[in-house]
Parts: sequence; C-alpha cells; structure tokens
Amino acid sequence: MVKASTTAPFIGAGLDVSSLVEGTDAVMAKVSFKSGEYKKALEAFYTEIERFKRYGITEGELERAIMELISNAEREVEAASTRDNPDYVYPILGHFFYNDYMLEPEMELQLTQAVCGQMSSSVIRQIIQQLITDENFVVIYSAPEREGLVHPTEAELLAVIEQVKTREIEAPAEENANEPLLNANAIKEGKIKKEKEGAYGSLEWTLKNGVKVVYLPTTHKNDEVLVSLVMNGGRSLIETAELPSFEENIWTTYRMNRGLSKFSGVQLKKQLAGKNVHLNINIEKTHHGINLVSTPKDLEFAMQMLYLNIVDPRYDEEEYNVGLSQIKAILPNLENLPQLQLQRNLYDALYGGNERALVISPEIVEKASIKDVENVCKRLFGNVAGATVYIVGNIDAGTLKPLVAKYIASLPGGKKGGKFIDRKDGIVEGKIVKEVVVPMETPKSTTIQVYTANIPYSIENDVLLNIAKLYLDMVYVETLRESEGGTYGASVVNKTDREPKEMAMLQVIFETNPESVKKLSDLAAEGVHKLITDGIPADKFDMIIQNIKKNIPQDRISNIYWVNALRDYAEYGDMYDSEYEKAVDNATPEAVVELVKNLVDAGNFIQLTMSPEE
Repeated sequence: MVKASTTAPFIGAGLDVSSLVEGTDAVMAKVSFKSGEYKKALEAFYTEIERFKRYGITEGELERAIMELISNAEREVEAASTRDNPDYVYPILGHFFYNDYMLEPEMELQLTQAVCGQMSSSVIRQIIQQLITDENFVVIYSAPEREGLVHPTEAELLAVIEQVKTREIEAPAEENANEPLLNANAIKEGKIKKEKEGAYGSLEWTLKNGVKVVYLPTTHKNDEVLVSLVMNGGRSLIETAELPSFEENIWTTYRMNRGLSKFSGVQLKKQLAGKNVHLNINIEKTHHGINLVSTPKDLEFAMQMLYLNIVDPRYDEEEYNVGLSQIKAILPNLENLPQLQLQRNLYDALYGGNERALVISPEIVEKASIKDVENVCKRLFGNVAGATVYIVGNIDAGTLKPLVAKYIASLPGGKKGGKFIDRKDGIVEGKIVKEVVVPMETPKSTTIQVYTANIPYSIENDVLLNIAKLYLDMVYVETLRESEGGTYGASVVNKTDREPKEMAMLQVIFETNPESVKKLSDLAAEGVHKLITDGIPADKFDMIIQNIKKNIPQDRISNIYWVNALRDYAEYGDMYDSEYEKAVDNATPEAVVELVKNLVDAGNFIQLTMSPEE
C-alpha cells in the first residue's frame, strides 16, 4: 500500500493488484486531489510509488502484513463451524470460473503460515519491481468540466512522472509499531458491587462507578464478541452552534482519520494490524455510545480501545483538518448533484427549515472545528455515569469478568447520567406538497411521500406497520412497475419511535421519467388508501406472515439481535423476543388496516417531487 503523508496535497491514495479486465492482472494506483492541483498531487503520489518500487517495504510493514494475513486465516478457522450457505457461494464461483483453489479453512491457514514463513522484505522488493515497470504503463486523468478549471496535457502529466524518476528518494524509515496501546498494569481496577441474573439467561453486573454491564454468552458465531456502551442524551446534548462539526459527512470523515491517545490515525492503523477489532463512536438522536466488534482472542485489545476513548481520546487539529480538506476538495463537484439537492429539499420539507437539520454545504464545513468536537465529546463521554454496557458473544464469564473490572469498572463515573433534551426538531405536522426543479444530465423525477402520526409505540404496532410496508412493496411492484412500467420499483420504509416522542412513519420513494411523475405519484398515494378501503387479501397476508416467521429463527442466531433485545429489556422492560413472535402470531389484516388508517387520518403528509429543468 502506498502511504500518504498527512501533509501531502492529495485527498486519498492507494495501490492495489487486481483484475483490470478479464484475464489480465494489473497494478493500479489511484490518487484524488483538489481541482487544479494535479502537479503537486501527482508529484507527491508518484514519489511514494517510486519509493515503494525502489525499496519495497520495511521489516515492520512485512511483519504487520503477515500478522494480518494469518489473523484473517485464523478467524476463518474459528468461524468454520458457524458458516452458512452464503459463505460458500463466492469460493465455489471462483473455483468454477477461475480455477481458484477452494480449501477447508484449516488447510488455508496452514498454507498461509507456510507461505508467510518464506517471505522476507528482499523477496517482496523483487516481486514489486517485477510488477511495477515502465511497460504497458497507462495514466488516466479524470476531472469535471468546469469554467476556469485548466486541465493538464498528456505531456505535462508524463513530465511530472519522469522528473520524479530521476530524483534521489530516501528509503522508508523503520517504525516500531509493537508498542502497547497502554500500560495495563498502571490501571487501578474498579469494583463489581453486585451480580444478578438478567433477561434471556444473561448476567447483570452493577459496577461501583455507576455502570451496569449486561453479559450474555453465545456460540452463534465462534469468532465474534459484541460490546455496546450506551448512554442517554445523544445529539440532543449538542448545542445548535456546535452541530456543524457533527454533520454526518464531517463527523464520519473525522472518525476515519482520528487517532487515539498518543497514536496518530496512521499509527493506530498499524496497531490494529493482525487484530480483528472494529470500534465506532456513535451519536444518535436520543442516545450516544461506543460499539465494538471483536474476536475472543482480541477482546482485551478491544477493551483497551474502549477505555482510551473515554480516558485519553485524541483531538488532533492536523488530523481533523485533513478530513475537512478532503470534504472541501470534493464539495464543489457535489454541489450540483441531484442527490444532494434532493436531500436538502427533503430536509427542508420534513423539518421546516429547522437549523438543527443539517445537510453538508460550504458554510457548514467552514463552521466545523476540532474544538467543538473536543468540547462535545468531553461532555458526552467524559464520564460513564448511568451507562449500560452490553456484551454478547463467544466469551466465558471467567475470562470476561477481570476485563470488565480493569477496563470498564475503572472508568470515571458518578451518580447521575445524561438526560435527553427535547429540542423540538422533529418532523413537522400538516400537509406539505413541494415541487422543485434542478439541472440534470440524466433527466428523471424523484417523488418521496411521507406519512407520520403520533401513535403510541408498541411491539404490536411495529409488527403491524412492517406488514403494511411488505404489502405495499407487493402493490407497487404490480402497479408502478409492472402495469405502468414507470419505474424499476418503489421503496417503502416504515419506522416506529418511542423517543423523543412516540410516533409512526411510512415513507414511499420512487424514480420515474418526468412525464409519468404525476400519474405514478397518484398511484402511490392510491396504494396506501386502497389498503385502508380494501384491506389485504388473505393469500398475500398469509404469505407475508410466513416470510416474517421464517426470519425469526435466523434472527435468533445473530449476536446483534440479542444486544438489541437486552437493550429493549433494560431500557423499557420489554421481553422483545417472545413479544415479537406473539405479535406476529396475533396480527390480523384488520389490525393492519386500523393502524394505517390512524396514520393517514392524522393528516400529516409530506410529498416532495424533484424534476429536471426543461
């Protein structure tokens, strides 16, 4: 992999060996950069390619790559007993079409270990020099057509590359990536105050720092342990002036680039080499927390990452600005995309122009700052009072309990947790019909219809609304797609909420040609109203119920299903697993009709249609 410096003038870069066209392998490198800065970007990028070609990789890089390969092969062995049909599909296709080898995971692990045992940095360098040559060399330049943007000629691109080839380039420096994340011995363990049995055979541990841990051992996936720390408040605890830093694109880019503790983002990725650990910090509307996916053998490392994200997070302005630069560079090319215009107009219709409903724009990017991220994250994650940690997967209590005492019970806590603030920023009520026109290269119209109502939440209502969604899927295939031929299909989305207020939502979205948009919009609305007046035919209702029931056993062998079930019980007292199945068994067409009628009768209907300029 070609390495990118955080100060380099390009947005992203990478090198891969893969199939260019059928039967032809190629080494492909790609760089993205700000408009008009091709020379600086290509020069810096090709310098790294040339460094890679001349010197290969360091011993440390080789060690990390080998660790990664062997770790992945070990994980396949651990997961072998819980494989199902989809896991066999691509190996069989590869074997049949391309004569790829197809081995049992144990044999593949042995082969991986044997091949890696023969690898050295000198061998790798020889291979690289055979792969990256001046023969059959192609440069493809791609950029938008925009007034004032001057594009390079073929000669100018090649001149930059030739200049780089003649330069002296230093060998890559060896780095020590074996330093531990933290000194575990320096952490003073916390205490587990009490233990009791919980829902679904789980154990509940109450910790002295105010955290509750809910632990459920499973063997649904031998190679998986899920850890989910959940706290109350979420996005509602962020002040409006701070929200630009948490716009979805900005926040996601920051999390991709960020480091942890004393480790930069690049260094952290090296620390993760050979480990199957994925961490995500999430801030939702009413809750916030940290989610981890790990293997049993990497669980302590995962717990250390959780610990550091609370006690020693990293707020590096340079890393943050790299992400902002990436967004600023691509935003001018996104501004006129119909998808972005659609999102902006939809949010404006749904939320009535509320300033807390953000969609990416140059103004929002300019307001984003690492200082706001630091202030908010310290406020939300500075202590874990009132948090609940759900741990589900293939880990025994004897192994887990010391990890909980060291890395969770030792976290800073208190007596009170966060509390949700109602910011009055939900979907507006009433009837809104909005039509907008935007420039498009490929003319098409998009219609979104949204029904909302303040309907009390229940598992039964959740099931009934899902049945309505599945039935409307069938209706729209028959009407909008097959009878009218006006769209490839309509997407129906259903949602029920408890917080910040109880409500139900049904959304229909489809694309069509501009000439058909009025007719298909009427048909889409008619589909909902006909469900109310005509009901659901018995044969289709039975088909829907049987399909839902088929998914229940499959859901139950998923660890995330049990995390959510435990969370429902802890937060609301619901025994979701049994109550959901009961609600499916007791569902009737009449109950579905009544729920949809209440939803429509509330009179909250928003329709947005976006069409091309004529």
